[in-house]
Amino acid sequence: MNDTVVTISDQYLNVLVSSVLPLLVAVVTTRFANSTFRGFVLLFFSVITGWLTTLQQTGGTFEVKATIVSIAISFITAVAAHSGVLNGTVTGDQGFILKLIKGGVGPVDERKVAASEIVDRAA
Repeated sequence: MNDTVVTISDQYLNVLVSSVLPLLVAVVTTRFANSTFRGFVLLFFSVITGWLTTLQQTGGTFEVKATIVSIAISFITAVAAHSGVLNGTVTGDQGFILKLIKGGVGPVDERKVAASEIVDRAA
């Protein structure tokens, strides 16, 4: 029998996980949450991802430089994924995740609520 072992680099794992972080942010925040709040939630998830990736990479020891680099890579990848591929259809204000999942955390931006009501009436 052929035992094939597949391994993935720690930094590739960081990039892969970070590219789906905007989906996680869309799931845990409300549809009408302020974009600043969503940005902080994304930063929080990026810090956790970068920190855990570094801990796994270094065997459980904490290295400041490696952690900062990993967090930066995670956040930049997540912002790029949100702004590029996922924005609008998946994670934007009119994305399907925010329409499917009601609730979540975050302060409500009244301007988004009013704009959404206008769009819903027009449809």
